[in-house]
Amino acid sequence: MFNAFRVLAILSFVSGCASSSRVVQGSAVEGSSVWGDEVNEFRPCGSDSVFWVLARPALIARLRLAHDSMTTQPFEKIVVRVKGQRSSKPTDGFAAQTNGYFEVTGILETRPLRKGECGVAA
Repeated sequence: MFNAFRVLAILSFVSGCASSSRVVQGSAVEGSSVWGDEVNEFRPCGSDSVFWVLARPALIARLRLAHDSMTTQPFEKIVVRVKGQRSSKPTDGFAAQTNGYFEVTGILETRPLRKGECGVAA
């Protein structure tokens, strides 16, 4: 009987650890993205907050390539669905003009932004 309680306690602890690791890795968030000279911004749909994107160089390259292939005008927005979370790292440089950093850990989707979508006027 004592061993059964010990096993249940260990399983509860391990399952709690697994849940918190999912939160740390981030969840899927959809928003608009703008890339350009001195701009690397992400605004979650339905939010007034604008974040500077942090990511590994390979992910930044993928976002930039997607943006360049889907836009014709400077600072044109695209829709991205990414895995990530807001970073607590203090901002500096151009990022200081935003609401902070958003750390992207994965790219799930990129596509052109349509009018009326994600806070863009119809």
